[in-house]
Amino acid sequence: MDEENDCNITVPAVDELRLSSLSSEIQIADTMDEIETMNDNDDESITPSQLVKEITIAWQNEICAPRLLPHIETVVDLMIDQLESMEENFSKCKDHTSLKIILHKMEVQRLAYIINEYIRARLKKIEKDVEVLQNEDNEREKTNTPRLLSSAERVFAERYELIKRHLLEANFLERIPPALQRLPTTALDMSAERVIVEVTNDQQEQVIIPEMTDILSDRTIDLPPGSIHFIPFFGSLMTP
Repeated sequence: MDEENDCNITVPAVDELRLSSLSSEIQIADTMDEIETMNDNDDESITPSQLVKEITIAWQNEICAPRLLPHIETVVDLMIDQLESMEENFSKCKDHTSLKIILHKMEVQRLAYIINEYIRARLKKIEKDVEVLQNEDNEREKTNTPRLLSSAERVFAERYELIKRHLLEANFLERIPPALQRLPTTALDMSAERVIVEVTNDQQEQVIIPEMTDILSDRTIDLPPGSIHFIPFFGSLMTP
């Protein structure tokens, strides 16, 4: 019997994900529908291939950056919805031993791993610096700057801080004089952190970054497209 008749694993937004043995990139059929997403001002559309590319880049950036980066909640939610749809369709398959189904499952597992690692990396950073990140997230909201934390991460941060506060108060702070009963706060020093960045946008000229040997001094460099640079982390935040 033809495999096409055994199982239809087409999902609303993804017709087919093919695993290529010659490349680690995802090859997605040209006939895929678009995923419609709503922006604050107007409608935007994103194809599954663009969706996979965005989540992959965000994952790579997050695990390499020493500080928490702004969230991409919409992209993560869209990708999770697509993976859940494909998993649901897998359960309807008759022949789970066919090569086509096996390759589809491998690709879904690979994408699920990327999303899980992305979320884990962010949660570790939140646990390490929860008070500072909450304050920065609130300040970003006041200035209409892209927020650091997603809605779920804000709930996690609040609960984590509450549990941490209760633990310290019950086991340590209540045993010391009232004048010293203050919760310890972290103060991560990012001045020594360095990152490798690749310029993917248009030509960037006269970009100011901190000196590698002296964080208080600045230098001006040009960033041509395709170039790769090893610069201070705070310098990478100042570039467009």
